[in-house]
Amino acid sequence: MKKILLLLPILFLVACTGSGMDSVLLLQEINTDETQVFVKRDTGFAVPPALVRVTLNGNSIGELGNGERISAIAKGDTGVVSANFTSIASYLSSSDTKKFNINKGEKLFFVIKLEFGMMLPKISINQTDKNDFFSN
Repeated sequence: MKKILLLLPILFLVACTGSGMDSVLLLQEINTDETQVFVKRDTGFAVPPALVRVTLNGNSIGELGNGERISAIAKGDTGVVSANFTSIASYLSSSDTKKFNINKGEKLFFVIKLEFGMMLPKISINQTDKNDFFSN
């Protein structure tokens, strides 16, 4: 029984870890000619312990824990980035979608936040700049 109680916090922490990338690797991607979208989750810890699934043009690019970042190559000159919670938390909050225009070789930065309304929390996606994206 004691072993099970010791494992619960570890399982909780693992469940909150997503597929985010190291900031150093993301900084290196900025210096490429690729057309890319960068997404950061900054929802705080007041939310259910769930990951946020991020999609680009309908394709999943990863699941992020709080403070994690990810990037993906954008194809074409327009796109859509979407975010929603995974697991049971998806029923307790709403998702968001952001349309964007992008030029060849351009880098766009987005941050996922959580807004608290009258009834349920709502995910919001906002475009930001490189400096804000890489700030802690």
